[in-house]
Amino acid sequence: MVVLGLKGMTLMPTSDEGTMSITVELPNGTKLEETDKLVKQIEEKIKQYKDVETISTNVGSGGMMSMLGATSSNQATITITLSEDRKKSTSDSVQDIRDLLSDVAGAEISIEASNQTMSMSSDEVSFRFSANDEDALEEYVLKAQAILSGIDGITETETSIGEKKPEVRIELNRARAAKYGINTVYASSLVNYALNGTKASKFTESGSEYDIMVVYPDSYVKNYEQLKSLQIKTPVGQWIALSEIADIKIEQGQNALIRINQKRVVTLTGKLHGTDLSTVTNDFNKKLEQELGNVGGITQENAGAYEMMMDAMT
Repeated sequence: MVVLGLKGMTLMPTSDEGTMSITVELPNGTKLEETDKLVKQIEEKIKQYKDVETISTNVGSGGMMSMLGATSSNQATITITLSEDRKKSTSDSVQDIRDLLSDVAGAEISIEASNQTMSMSSDEVSFRFSANDEDALEEYVLKAQAILSGIDGITETETSIGEKKPEVRIELNRARAAKYGINTVYASSLVNYALNGTKASKFTESGSEYDIMVVYPDSYVKNYEQLKSLQIKTPVGQWIALSEIADIKIEQGQNALIRINQKRVVTLTGKLHGTDLSTVTNDFNKKLEQELGNVGGITQENAGAYEMMMDAMT
């Protein structure tokens, strides 16, 4: 039996397709216009790179309920197509673009080569952490991220913790609401109508049907204070403010949570350049043990492409 060492090993390299994707994320609550303004600055910088052929940009999604953090007006995606007669590989061009955008302030920018043929690229390293104590887990992963960032060949790092977004929580005070003959279903329906509108009827033209929506103007409920003073009509025809029957709070909430066997799971990833998967993985695991040691209740696994490589060898 021949035993192969892991030093310098990697999966099949990412195919060079000449395209890359850039994600831009500004702070939560940033208006679409502000996001677009920064993205245009980024586009101007990208145009300086001689091998760029086309730049396609998608900025935010706009829409209602921006005060609740329900839109992506703070995000943008830029797709770059490189010229066919370029001298550099896509991977090298990605690093050049990273350097070109390194002085852009006010946003988190992530760049990666697009790959149509493989769902998991060998230019990324990934680790998976899990624990019952969510606060301890997040603190540990952030320390691990700092360690990974200091390893040679790592150009970008990211965790699945994500930035917590403000969300509005409306809790009906049943005792106060009962005085006006209002229950939870009635109150939630009225609030939903005010924020999203309601379908009043249908309109038919040339064989096609269209919904007729009755909506409040955008300026009617555009912030937290206006939501508190939102006027709702009781079953007996009396108008009252929403705050008279409900407690309205702004809280910080996660975008998404992942659990496996009832344990919270957080992933940590990093982009590779000028190095290989197994070298970075071994260096990271060694430094993690040296600097953080074993923390009770927190488990760590190699994930992503490295996990696939190990599975293929067993």
